[in-house]
Amino acid sequence: MDLGGYFLTDLLTNKFQFEVPNNGHYLIPPGGYLLVWADNETGQNNTNRADLHVNFALSRDGEAIGLFAADGTTIDAVTFGPQSSDVSQGRFPNGAAPVFSMPTPTPRAANVLPNTAPEWAPIGSQEVTLGQTLSFTVSATDTDLPPQTLAFALSADSPGTANIGTTSDRFT
Repeated sequence: MDLGGYFLTDLLTNKFQFEVPNNGHYLIPPGGYLLVWADNETGQNNTNRADLHVNFALSRDGEAIGLFAADGTTIDAVTFGPQSSDVSQGRFPNGAAPVFSMPTPTPRAANVLPNTAPEWAPIGSQEVTLGQTLSFTVSATDTDLPPQTLAFALSADSPGTANIGTTSDRFT
């Protein structure tokens, strides 16, 4: 995508604050990224540098940033509150609506959030007589934000008669 002729702003009522140079340099390939520096240092823009510097700076106290088409149509806009040092904010997963704080900035790459393993609730001792069916409930919690969906599955080396019930948390 060629961003030349599009506009960036930190004041959503001023859609045409900074025009991305229409010089064929600010191209984003499929699945690619462009690092935009909101540092009020447009003198750093040249065709020898991949990044883009705009004519405004973002406030650490919070404000907005928006991308607009040449005709003023909103492509995307985000309003954000006070910022913390060394913490990035972004959409997760990329392109989704919610914005999350991210402890690891990923300029020029996909947004990532740490992933912690789910915590399994203990399964008490079980006793079964040969030929009887053993059933028990398995539950787990995941503290990650955004919340993740937990799925249960049997491994390829599970006994052939083993199965997971319709609620996806009952093993028989």
